[in-house]
Amino acid sequence: MYLLYLDESGTHPSADRVVVGGVAVFERAAYWLKRDLSETVSRYLPYERQHIPIHAPRLRTKGPRGLPDAYAAVDAGERRRLLDACYSTLLTSRHPVLFATVVDKDAAASGDAYRVAFEDVVSRFDLMLARFHAANRTQRGVVIMSESSTLRHTERASGPSVSEGTQWGRTRNLSEVPLFVSKSRTRLLQAAGLVTNEVWGRYEKGVSRHFDEMLPKFDREGTRLHGLTHRTGGVDACWCPACFSYRASSTGHYEGGRGEAPPPRRHDGSRGPGEGGPGGRFRDAPPENDHRYGDAPRHPSSRPEPGTGPGTGPGADPGARVGADLGAGPEADPGSDPDRQPESNENRATPWDT
Repeated sequence: MYLLYLDESGTHPSADRVVVGGVAVFERAAYWLKRDLSETVSRYLPYERQHIPIHAPRLRTKGPRGLPDAYAAVDAGERRRLLDACYSTLLTSRHPVLFATVVDKDAAASGDAYRVAFEDVVSRFDLMLARFHAANRTQRGVVIMSESSTLRHTERASGPSVSEGTQWGRTRNLSEVPLFVSKSRTRLLQAAGLVTNEVWGRYEKGVSRHFDEMLPKFDREGTRLHGLTHRTGGVDACWCPACFSYRASSTGHYEGGRGEAPPPRRHDGSRGPGEGGPGGRFRDAPPENDHRYGDAPRHPSSRPEPGTGPGTGPGADPGARVGADLGAGPEADPGSDPDRQPESNENRATPWDT
């Protein structure tokens, strides 16, 4: 099982962008990453090694005013070194996979930039788990957030849980609805805050210290960057890594399929007639051909009907049908649950095991 710890930045009204993101860790790796972060804090704050949360804005504050006593007693330079050490611990660890979605508040077609960012991150986490399933390393996922998060305050009016689906489709790999815990009680939620604070600083203020070091840790598939997303109305003019990866992937689809460059975007973010209108694709919609489930095998409900497919037409090779049947496996039983997947192989060795 994978645990996705999410935090948020930029939810205050004066911000132009909102960021939702964090760290995903394999269940057995969570302990080791938490231990490493706690040991890092203890080197700088040995007298409060278990109770001082890692909070990037507070650690960056130059003066002691408004800081907790444990922070205020530490020199500003020492606090900055502690913050850099925490980032170094997070980014040199082999355990976490990073996710973050940046949404320009004036570019969210639904008007709720936070909800767009949150659902986008969860859907991309589900995409990563689907790729694992396709590689015969099935894992389920759980989303963990702070009790003070915006989602916790609005969950009653937010409609169905993301464990059932998002505006981009069903989620098939989440075991439970989002869980809420106190941010001060878990280092991994504090690690998620380090990610969102750095990404928000890069996109909102153009100031970042560790953003470039973070990039290799974001989830990716080949050259396509899945873990970092920027939803903006000017995606064709933005040269951030997320938008550049999006354009490169979209161009590759066109060149591979029709041998022509994609048409320029219109002001609403669409690429052609009808895409920006009712039922069309808005500027905060996923790119064309960006299948959320990667190369995951088709479920039985989407397999060809009996009497169709290879080996069934006149003069067809019967061997092709045999091969198709062998490839279908036991999941092809028409009476089985179309959403059922094999249970996790807990004893299978993976690169994330400790």
